[in-house]
Amino acid sequence: MRLWVVGTFGMVVALAACGDCRRTGAPFLEVGTGETQFVGLDSETPEWPLVHGPQGGWHVLVGLSALGLDATEVVTGDLVGLISGEKVAENQGAWLTFRCSEQTGFLESYNTFLIFDVDDHCPLHEEWLDVRAQLTDTRGEGVESLTGGMIIDPQFSECDEGM
Repeated sequence: MRLWVVGTFGMVVALAACGDCRRTGAPFLEVGTGETQFVGLDSETPEWPLVHGPQGGWHVLVGLSALGLDATEVVTGDLVGLISGEKVAENQGAWLTFRCSEQTGFLESYNTFLIFDVDDHCPLHEEWLDVRAQLTDTRGEGVESLTGGMIIDPQFSECDEGM
């Protein structure tokens, strides 16, 4: 395994490249979730757990699984969350760290926040959220994917009964 360290503007990003995860074939991208590893959404009951952030906002964790990308340096991404076609969450220009999963042979990125631009979390519960990810790799090549799931708010019981 080779390890590259890229430092820019005081940020350091470590990127690992393994044999199976290198740029092979056409670019492929799957959007999922995951805090400590990529987790694909369940095909029968896809869910986005809503996270109540420490600064009073709300987000979902996005994970990405990819093939055919050059992640030897920084991969950038734009993540957009849509409810009924309306943009309600975004993370534009994110620097994404991809790691080679020795179990799957895919490049994986996880624990990326998709932050909601809303004043109240209660109406988000059980809404269908489409997440669109557009990535650009080291070579400047792009890949895009869209995945949908139901937002599940673990603190919904704290909301008023009328909502």
